[in-house]
Amino acid sequence: MKRLFLLTILATALGLAAAPTSVKVSKFGFDPADATRFLQQALNSGAARVIVDNVGKPWITNNLKFRSNQEVIFENGVVVEALPGAFQRIGTPLFELDKVKNVTLRGEGKVIVRMRKEDYQNPKLYKWSEWRHLLSIAQSENITVRNLTLKSSGGDGIYIRSASKNIVIDKVICDDHYRQGMSIISVDGLKITNSKFMNTSGTPPTAGLDIEPNKLTDVLRNIVIENCDFIGNKHSAGFIMSSSLVNPCSVTVRNCRMLNNRHGIHITENHRADAKTVGGTLLFENCHIAGNYGRALSLAGQRPQGHKITLRNLLIDARSTQEDDAIYFDNSSMPANFCNVRFEKVKVIPGKKQVLGFTARYGYGMTGVTGDITVIGEDKKEKRFDLTFFRKRHAPKKEIGTFKAADFVPRALKQKSTPAKGKKSDFIVRGRVKYAFCADKPGVYPIHFRITRFWQRRYNSRLTIYDKTGNIMGSYASEKPEFTYNLNVRSPGVYVFDISTGLHGMYINTDLSGGIIAQDPAHFIKGSRLYFYVPAGTKEFEIEIAATPSEYVTAEILDPAGKKVMSVEKLKTTRPFRIKPAPGTTGAVWQLHVKYAVEDHYIRLSAPLIPILAPTPDKVLIKK
Repeated sequence: MKRLFLLTILATALGLAAAPTSVKVSKFGFDPADATRFLQQALNSGAARVIVDNVGKPWITNNLKFRSNQEVIFENGVVVEALPGAFQRIGTPLFELDKVKNVTLRGEGKVIVRMRKEDYQNPKLYKWSEWRHLLSIAQSENITVRNLTLKSSGGDGIYIRSASKNIVIDKVICDDHYRQGMSIISVDGLKITNSKFMNTSGTPPTAGLDIEPNKLTDVLRNIVIENCDFIGNKHSAGFIMSSSLVNPCSVTVRNCRMLNNRHGIHITENHRADAKTVGGTLLFENCHIAGNYGRALSLAGQRPQGHKITLRNLLIDARSTQEDDAIYFDNSSMPANFCNVRFEKVKVIPGKKQVLGFTARYGYGMTGVTGDITVIGEDKKEKRFDLTFFRKRHAPKKEIGTFKAADFVPRALKQKSTPAKGKKSDFIVRGRVKYAFCADKPGVYPIHFRITRFWQRRYNSRLTIYDKTGNIMGSYASEKPEFTYNLNVRSPGVYVFDISTGLHGMYINTDLSGGIIAQDPAHFIKGSRLYFYVPAGTKEFEIEIAATPSEYVTAEILDPAGKKVMSVEKLKTTRPFRIKPAPGTTGAVWQLHVKYAVEDHYIRLSAPLIPILAPTPDKVLIKK
């Protein structure tokens, strides 16, 4: 027994000793049509150093999984290419670093790693996806990627998630990727230096670099982006869309250039109402923004408990912009005052454009925006922009917080009349909306959904169905452009569908009474006719319409006789429109006619209105 134990130890020691310290992939073999097995064998060899040597032809490969405690060196002139016809699974990356530590990917000289973006966009060859990344790093630590050119993925050039730690990206070029040059989802310790993110195009957001956490617990800590170029990206150089987080973020962008994109720096902070969020810090320092045909700098969704943004020593050249403003602040979708922005020695060359534009929800304004902006005129003379005056001009209004919607209580509602059959709605909803359906007798009622597709994103409709008591009675998912859900009603009443359309638009058609619930802002696209019920004795009500300068709305409100009582042309902000019906008015159906909308807009109804927007006048709901 003792002898067997000693032999086992000896065999193990010999096995460990046999593991080479350095291997060349070509020693395992080479196949010009598909070298995946040889590359993977080298990575699995246990060698501390794996050399992808230059064999005079590209290394064609499927997905490769890297191992811990390994340096992978790509010799000068090496080309690695994605295997034609591979990556049929929509989320498979070319290079995969999953739960590994102490890994270096390093190029010597000129090294190109490329996928087949055009193939992935061909529906005859591939199912649509935005997740065929080139390099995916997940739950990994101490990773270095240096001196590589990463090209033409079916998703992102680099994708970092799952609280990875201590990542270094140096002298890397991310070129011609489908969704992003690089996406940062969750990381603690990331340094990006001397790199380029360029020519991103395909599916939104199409940014050079996007920082976008997926969930509240994701981490964005100790991120430094230094001496990098963001050039020719279809959306923006840096697109930071930060959901609410339970951990403060810290991001520094220093000595970078944002050139010839659509937008320069574009920051949108999404707010999750169910999250107890804490603010973080975003610092942009010594950066040059020029040649962008959209806005040079745009910030949206800044609220008191959000991130603190510092803009220091920036040169913003907005002469090429096709927008109205060099810098734009937008809180039209945020029920809060715009704040937490500081300018320090920022210089702006506006050309013939305004230096600063601002939009907010009606009643809200600008509070915590401080610092100094120097304007360089066409005569090259400099003058100080009066930020104090601008802030006072956009101070919050006293009307803030007066809008109040009525409670939506399904059990208290019924249909006003029996609706005509076969009438189709003309409105299109988008994102997440709730629809109330009223059935006056048991039966099976078909509800038809048709998707209006945006970009090439996959269809991903989701339904959660609630019965008249508010309990979940079912769910449904579809990846088809059209589908029908049969609502099985055993007991008459109002049923609620919680609907997610993804990023697509959706028509909803049924012979049931009901409509979109507009207690909270309901998301619509394009023009439409919407109907709502004004109870008898109503002295005053409000309808809030939210639009943006680039997606304005023209609308009117019509009384039961079809008389126009309010209209607005090209609304570019959020406004509540206050209506006072004539004294003694009986309960009746009114109409909101959105005559034209560029695209997205939001509508909600105030108390005492029942917060339902019906597609036809005979489908409105009233109180029992």
